[in-house]
Amino acid sequence: MNLDIQLAWCRHWVREQLGLKPSDSIVLLIHDSRGSIPRWSKRHRETIQALTTELRWQFSHPLCVLLSVVEPSGQPAKLQESTLLGIVDEQITVHDASDLCGWIGAASTLFFLDSCHEPKGSAQVTFQECLRDVSDQFKKPWNLIPLESPYRASMELDWERLHQARHGQTKKTPGTVGGFNSAVDLLERCLGSTFRQVRQAG
Repeated sequence: MNLDIQLAWCRHWVREQLGLKPSDSIVLLIHDSRGSIPRWSKRHRETIQALTTELRWQFSHPLCVLLSVVEPSGQPAKLQESTLLGIVDEQITVHDASDLCGWIGAASTLFFLDSCHEPKGSAQVTFQECLRDVSDQFKKPWNLIPLESPYRASMELDWERLHQARHGQTKKTPGTVGGFNSAVDLLERCLGSTFRQVRQAG
């Protein structure tokens, strides 16, 4: 199936879940929360608030969605919802590579929230690279946001890439995605398992 058609289905799927209008812009903030429950400090909240405030000037009718990628388990991870109330519009947890690709495909722009205070392992680096490959292949604009400083996070934004995807940067390797299904396969290998996506109240 043509990629444009697949991405149109992604937008339809997300809009059906959230009850969105066609004019709404989906701003996706992705956080790798595997192995721990997200704990947002005051500094993290300031960073996200500064970011979402700017995005409301940049986009028409933006819906800011915090997407936490969590470990697969029998019970969905509980988010500390009250700490981000009024800052993001929706908080979602996802276990499933297909659903994660669906959210990326539906987004108007993406941000990878980088928790620099946490130790970096090779698996996390691989996960970020996978997200970048999928975003580039889907022609989705993305920025990497360091959470340790609200000022640095907003000052170092690539403003052009809020609205326009990077061109010609996707790696030409055997693992490079070529469509929705291959993007799912790539993320499945990275995440290790696929489970259902669970929506949390925002």
